[in-house]
Order: sequence, then structure tokens, then C-alpha cells
Amino acid sequence: MIENQFKIEVKDDINNEQSTGLLIEPIVAVHSDKPVPVSPTVATRFLGIFYTLLSTCIFTISVFITKELKAFFSTTGLYAYYFAYRYLILPDLITIRFTQIIWTAIITSILYREKPSISMIISILLTTIGVIFVAQPSFLFNKISNKN
Repeated sequence: MIENQFKIEVKDDINNEQSTGLLIEPIVAVHSDKPVPVSPTVATRFLGIFYTLLSTCIFTISVFITKELKAFFSTTGLYAYYFAYRYLILPDLITIRFTQIIWTAIITSILYREKPSISMIISILLTTIGVIFVAQPSFLFNKISNKN
């Protein structure tokens, strides 16, 4: 039944005979004289796909930029640490290095707009005091050690 739908008789110009061949009609026909009607559903579907792809690209690029920034700042921090290790006095370097936890807590509370809790403030103060007394950096304790 289906085969009979697509059978088309074609004249053979060379032999002047009629032959029957199984031809499949094209799904899309090109008509240059007729404008292609666009229904609102097609336009809506196209815009939906376009917005989906656009948002995917935006979120992918933002993740890519975040990863690139993380890699850049990590590399810069590591380079600065070794540069400081070469040119600073060791107690000063240790003081700066172990205050990294404090700076991380402060910067994350600023970036995430969170109000720091009492325990966070107390831990920042105690960590700062502990690092300063253990490392005894020369920029704070130089005057005291020179007097003795």
C-alpha cells in the first residue's frame, strides 16, 4: 500500500519507454517564488533554543573565568610566598603566612556579605595574637629585643 503511494512513472527519453521506479519524494521542497510561512510556535521554539544556548554559554564562560581566576591567584600567591621567602626575614614570613587563615575568613565574610559571628571574631583575634607571639616578627619585636 505504501509503495504504491511513491511510485512515479517516468518517461525514458532515450528508449521512449515508460518505466516505473520507486522514487522517494523530498521532505523539504524549495520554492523560491513562495515565502516560507513562519508560525509563532516555530519562532518561539527558536527563541527558546537560542536563550537556552545563550545561558549555557554564559554560565560555562563564568565557570571558566572563575577557574582561570582561581588558577591565576593561586599561582601568584605561591610565587609571592617564595619571593618573600627569599627576601624577608623568616619570622616575618611565618607571621604573614599563618595569617592567611585570618584573611580568608575576613574576605569571605565581605564577599558573601555575611555578618561575622562572635566566635569568628574571637577566633580571628586569638589567632592573630598567637601567631604574633609565636613567630615574634621583627617589625613588632625588633625594638624590644634591641633594648635587652
